[in-house]
Amino acid sequence: MKKLIKADTARHISSLEEAAYNIGYNLSVSNGKLTLECIEDAEFMPGITVKVTYEGDKYSYEAILSFPDLDTRRLQYHDDVLHYIKKWSKVGEFVSDLNRYFYIDGE
Repeated sequence: MKKLIKADTARHISSLEEAAYNIGYNLSVSNGKLTLECIEDAEFMPGITVKVTYEGDKYSYEAILSFPDLDTRRLQYHDDVLHYIKKWSKVGEFVSDLNRYFYIDGE
C-alpha cells in the first residue's frame, strides 16, 4: 500500500467544478460532500464515489472509481476504445489532484 502525501497548499472547492466539467462530469458540493454525475456516455465512463474527511477548515477527498467493461460489440466507431481510454486518463488526472490537495470553502 502506498502512502498518500497531501500537498500543503489548500485549493478552493469551487475550483473543482470547472475541473470536473472539463472531464465530462457535473459536480455539486453540499457541506463539503461531492457528488459527481457523468454528463454523457455514462455507460462507458467510470463511476466516481467520493469519501470526505474534514480536518479543521480543510476538506480532504478520496475517490473510488468503478470502470465499466469496454465491449467493442457495443461501440459504434473503430476508435471508440482509444477515445474512452483517453477520457479515463483525464479522469485519473482529476482524481489524482482530488487526492493530492486539501480543499477549503469560500473564495
